[in-house]
Amino acid sequence: MLDDHDPSAPPAAPSPSEVAIRKASHFLEVKRFDLAELELKSVLRDSPDLCHAHVLMAISLSQLDRTEEAKHAIETALALEPSSSFVLQVYGQILMDLGQNTKAEATLIAALRLNPMDPDGYRIYGTLMHKTGHLDKADRLIQKALELDPDSATLHNIISVIQAEGKKRSSSRASSHRGMTLEPESAYSHFVRGRTLLQNFKPFQARAAMREALRIEPGNTDYVESFLLADRCCRVVYLPQLLLSLVVARIPGGFIGLWITYIVTSRALLHFEVNAYLTAFVVYGYLALVLYSWVADPIVDLWIKFRPAKF
Repeated sequence: MLDDHDPSAPPAAPSPSEVAIRKASHFLEVKRFDLAELELKSVLRDSPDLCHAHVLMAISLSQLDRTEEAKHAIETALALEPSSSFVLQVYGQILMDLGQNTKAEATLIAALRLNPMDPDGYRIYGTLMHKTGHLDKADRLIQKALELDPDSATLHNIISVIQAEGKKRSSSRASSHRGMTLEPESAYSHFVRGRTLLQNFKPFQARAAMREALRIEPGNTDYVESFLLADRCCRVVYLPQLLLSLVVARIPGGFIGLWITYIVTSRALLHFEVNAYLTAFVVYGYLALVLYSWVADPIVDLWIKFRPAKF
């Protein structure tokens, strides 16, 4: 039987649903989630069984903070394609956003069983482990994602944050630098760099990095909060408080550990009758430190009230 298809004929025009899906995908890329939702509504009116449209709708609604609606959309997609690793990944992300962490973990593991070579699966699972405080496991999962996608700036930035919280400061700096090198115009790269600089007692550089993140993505509330924190740390009165917090973070037990150290040291000095000036310096120095830590925040609050941050 002869093939009636003419290879010289122009390709068939895309259907209205395909055009709308392309538009919706573009709107998602440029973060116009409201417009993506409108396009997808028109698709789903004509093609209610189109799984990909339900997935994109779930992503749009999730970004619009309508997470329960997003959950309904992705569960509809899952009913249509229960063996899709991509659908399971999106479902796991939405469950995580809803705080259903146990179910989210099971869902993400199922997605990885279906496609163990997808770096996004490890990225989302690693993010869940980071959120639930399992830093070592989160680190391993993001490292696995990086093995599969070593040039992902997002992954380098994510692992930088995890490493910083895990007290791996040199690794965190290296990961942040790599993320910035790969995507120097990424708001998230500047945001992560700002966090890394702040943790290394470089508040002025951190504020500049946060300001750059806001220049690229001015509507991001996380970036606004981080900029305000960096600006607070740049106030001269607050600099010792920032240094104290960074030092205490390295002491086992934090402030309790510092207090125990003070008690042991002061008693030892008194017991062994060490130089009275040294004993007085330790005792009154600690009391002055405590007093300063109490008044630093109110003073800076008052300062910010009269001289607010300049974005």
